[in-house]
Amino acid sequence: MMNLAAQDAANVVRRLREFYRQRRETEVFEPIDVKRLVEQAIALTQRKWKDQAQGSGVSIELRTELQDVPVLPATNLTCAKC
Repeated sequence: MMNLAAQDAANVVRRLREFYRQRRETEVFEPIDVKRLVEQAIALTQRKWKDQAQGSGVSIELRTELQDVPVLPATNLTCAKC
């Protein structure tokens, strides 16, 4: 369990470093719908955190109240690692 937590922490640090690195002028940024990205992240990760919680006898109910926000520029590579 601790090994998994350490790996998760290392992945978070790696993603943060990628996020804050200097960008090349040639990198292409495309508009990203943040609301849709959050919904996708929930859908992609829900099985893991929900199964872990239920395995411990805990029930998690996730409710979202996502409002529309302006699209943000991002690279596909950045979002693929999120």
